[in-house]
Amino acid sequence: MTNYFIDGGIHGMQQAVELARVARSAGASAISVLTPFYIKPTEDELSEHCKAIAGAVPGLPVLLYGNRDCRG
Repeated sequence: MTNYFIDGGIHGMQQAVELARVARSAGASAISVLTPFYIKPTEDELSEHCKAIAGAVPGLPVLLYGNRDCRG
């Protein structure tokens, strides 16, 4: 069995949700999600961003990737 790890590196939450769904449909074993960049979301906003994406693909492992150098 081949495992696929798909990166959902896009900054809009709705686009990331759609990309996560496409990844699942394509047979991804897990996805990577990039935290929003060029802005500095509050902890609550970041939590909502992650919950929305993970909630769109229940049971699919999600790796949250953050790059502090690219945040506002």
